[in-house]
Amino acid sequence: MIPAFRPEPAGRTKERFGLQNVVLASGEKLEGEQLRTAIGLTASEYLQKVIRDDQTVGVGWGRTLFEAINLLRKNEARRISVIPLIGGLATSPVLPGQ
Repeated sequence: MIPAFRPEPAGRTKERFGLQNVVLASGEKLEGEQLRTAIGLTASEYLQKVIRDDQTVGVGWGRTLFEAINLLRKNEARRISVIPLIGGLATSPVLPGQ
C-alpha cells in the first residue's frame, strides 16, 4: 500500500528550486522494489496528465523509469516523439589515414 501524500514538501521544493510544478511520491517506510513502484506509479500518473499529442518526451535510464513506463495505461495511445537524455549522437568513426 502506498502511504498518503503530504503536499507541504512539494511546495517547499517548488519554491526552493524555482520550479513550475513538483510532484512527490511518499516513500515513508518503503524500500527497494516497493519504493521504486511508488515513485513509478506517481510518475506514470503525472505523465498521463501532462503528455499531449505531438510533444517530445526525453527519457533516461533506470529501474524507477522502467516502473513508470510499465505503469502507464496501455489503452491511451499518444503521438509523441521519445528521445534519450543520455549518451551521444551516433557518428561514423573516422580512422586516421582515410
